[in-house]
Amino acid sequence: MPAFSSGQEVIKAFMRSLDNTTLKGQAALDQAVQACSNFTGIGDLINNFISDCQNAASGSAFLKNYCGIDLDNEDTGAITGSDAGGSTVKNAEDIVPETGSMQNFTGTTFTKKGLTVTVPRQSSMTAHQKIIVNGLYSWWVEESLNLIEESYGSNFGFSSNSSATVKDIDFKFTNQAYSGILATTWHWRDTYTGVATQLEMEVNTYYCNSFTDSINGQPGGSNSDLWYLDRTLAHEFTHAAMAANITNFYALPQFIKEGMAELTHGIDDARTWVLNKLANNPTALRASVNIDDTGTGTNDCYAGGFGFHRRADR
Repeated sequence: MPAFSSGQEVIKAFMRSLDNTTLKGQAALDQAVQACSNFTGIGDLINNFISDCQNAASGSAFLKNYCGIDLDNEDTGAITGSDAGGSTVKNAEDIVPETGSMQNFTGTTFTKKGLTVTVPRQSSMTAHQKIIVNGLYSWWVEESLNLIEESYGSNFGFSSNSSATVKDIDFKFTNQAYSGILATTWHWRDTYTGVATQLEMEVNTYYCNSFTDSINGQPGGSNSDLWYLDRTLAHEFTHAAMAANITNFYALPQFIKEGMAELTHGIDDARTWVLNKLANNPTALRASVNIDDTGTGTNDCYAGGFGFHRRADR
């Protein structure tokens, strides 16, 4: 039987199995669950997750006692933070640490932690877009990849345990009014082998056309209540790392993909209302962890998947 001393080791074992498997979809998840727990497969774990919710004295008791999610402290619930058994509190500002001053990047390509990033030409960018590129170059790419490596052991080839099939990503800007999307990651795959062949990330400048805090990337004006851009990028780079390392990544349920990306930086502070809603409604909670949904998913799959992974790591 698997035996691990911490929730972080459980999640790393889960991710390691996905990185190394030749299986697809539910079969891959069954194998990953067996590699990190005593459950027979993903269905068994989901049923236990819902049963715990049904049997808990309250929604808050379910979150705190069964998932280790404490909505009343500063820790964001990231897998590397104190709520998940880590040694330090990871709050909203320091979950992606920025050290040193922002550097001015004038080229189009740079490499951090094994990942080569291509950005637009300087002449094509606005002044604010250049600030975002400087943030990527100075802090956000490297620190996001450090956080992902610390969280899951996944990387883009700077260590020998990488299974990444693609090690470069195109970074672009888009302008989508009222979409509610701060950033998006796309991946293309070989339809025969299922391995990733291309990665692309977009930042929506409609919500990031000014910063009140350029270190963390806090949107200004009417968008100041949105997440810091550095945390959103850590989420998106998790998608990129998973796509690059997991064969048939596309076939995983949406709650697994989104929940794992949320686990990187934690969402206790950002999705408090949804976590409480799901914890108090087992039917809605089950719908949020739909194993058959490999597409866009609902908004609930982010919080449901996060709660599921926090339950699984205990």
